[in-house]
Amino acid sequence: MRGSSGPPGKQGPKGDLGLTGLPGHKGETGNTGSPGQPGPKGEKGESSGQSALLTNIQNKLSSLEAQVNQMQLIISARTKALLFARGAIAGEKIFVTSGKELAYDESKAICLKAGGQLATPRNSEENNAILILHGITTCFHTWESRTFKQKVLFDTRMEN
Repeated sequence: MRGSSGPPGKQGPKGDLGLTGLPGHKGETGNTGSPGQPGPKGEKGESSGQSALLTNIQNKLSSLEAQVNQMQLIISARTKALLFARGAIAGEKIFVTSGKELAYDESKAICLKAGGQLATPRNSEENNAILILHGITTCFHTWESRTFKQKVLFDTRMEN
């Protein structure tokens, strides 16, 4: 059998720390504090994105410049070959002939198809170029069977 309980005993020594419990519920947000002092200014960094883009653009520009220079050389060589065989130049105009004598309308159509127009000298330099082109003939207009005929001769402005 068991007897009755006695009075509580003295408090014993403090025990070891137990395991940490689960976190509690989040409390309400407090008031915002005053702003802190600004920090020191950092060193300037490299803008690698912009630098790479600039380098890429410079490379493309250099490539395009080289292509334009190459095309200018090709155009110059072809212009010289054209003029050597059957052309003359005066100012910014190039005069070219096929050497054929055709009716006016047919001559005009051929010139337009080639991207030019029938030669119409507007000054002495252009007139001299045409005369040299035709071996300094007296005139490149002739009448045959009441039909106006003209050597196919056209001019075009050179692109700069």
